[in-house]
Amino acid sequence: MKKRTLCWMAAVMLAAGVAEARSPVHPFNGKNLKGWVGYVGDSTLDAAEEFGVVDGMLRVSGALGYIRTTRAYSDYRLTLQYRWEGEPTNSGIFMHIQPGEDRLWPKCYECQLWAGHAGDVNDAGDSQSDEFRRIGAATVPKLQPASERPAGEWNDVEIVCDGNSMTIFINGVLQNKLTRMNNDRGYIALEGEGSPILFRNIEVAPLKRKR
Repeated sequence: MKKRTLCWMAAVMLAAGVAEARSPVHPFNGKNLKGWVGYVGDSTLDAAEEFGVVDGMLRVSGALGYIRTTRAYSDYRLTLQYRWEGEPTNSGIFMHIQPGEDRLWPKCYECQLWAGHAGDVNDAGDSQSDEFRRIGAATVPKLQPASERPAGEWNDVEIVCDGNSMTIFINGVLQNKLTRMNNDRGYIALEGEGSPILFRNIEVAPLKRKR
């Protein structure tokens, strides 16, 4: 009788559209760069020296390049914090990097962290969405005035990738939304393009999906 009741309850939950929960993952363990691959455009530089771990934070030196996950993701909420080590310059978060040889620049969508422009989105390698097609430009500007915190303070980033859409929040402010993107999964990367920048509390939480 108990087994029948449990089966009936499961059927009711599915019929009601109750979502299956999955646990968040933390691509950066705060100790080493296991699960990450670094790439720099300057062949005279060693990627192992441009990306590292400092006091539990992931440090990107600013040399032109990126460090990406070795795992591809889809349908998730990415949250992280970043802080400039010195003068704020340029960096970014690459979303949905497509498989292939690492290069400058990979096919992806870039959430800009360029000082004063955090939340702009660049298309790299002709990554498209309705917004890019509508404006006919390589950058979809942020929706609100800059919401970054003063230099030296931590900034909170939340990026929700739901199917072929992407929504970006900088310090809780909705700054961008892409729809009908032509890529809906891929690697995640942190860009170097200026001065040193620190990242911490990187979490990828799978979105709840119906069975």
